Amino acid sequence: MLPFLALILFMAVTSGKGGTDSGAYDNATKWAENGFGSYEMTYTITVAEGIELGPTTVEVQEGVLVDYQTSSPQLEDAPRHTVESLLFAIEDQSRGTTSDVADVAYDEDLGYPTAVSFDPDLSREGDEWSIEVTALNELAGAGD
Repeated sequence: MLPFLALILFMAVTSGKGGTDSGAYDNATKWAENGFGSYEMTYTITVAEGIELGPTTVEVQEGVLVDYQTSSPQLEDAPRHTVESLLFAIEDQSRGTTSDVADVAYDEDLGYPTAVSFDPDLSREGDEWSIEVTALNELAGAGD
């Protein structure tokens, strides 16, 4: 629960500092209240020119990333995404003046991002990327 609270606190302190309303704060709160501490999430990433990478599956136990598997060699050294890291990235990039979250969709019940399009540098063409969460399953926690 601690990682969720830290995320919500960060978003509360930084909200309203420019950029657009991404909905990340409200959905992080929803995720903290209704989401899973332990889960397995599968996602795909699409980069420039529609190249799809993945699928990638992460396992999170009690808020900590414990396993990562991908079918794309290009993603072996890439950042591993979790629900919490995506919510943080959405909030962070939507507040920026040089970056943006072009589009985001959330699960209505749990609040996790289901699809996000990022534009890390508004002055550069071709650096846009998106992520789509294709599966999210609750797992028994380490203490269960």
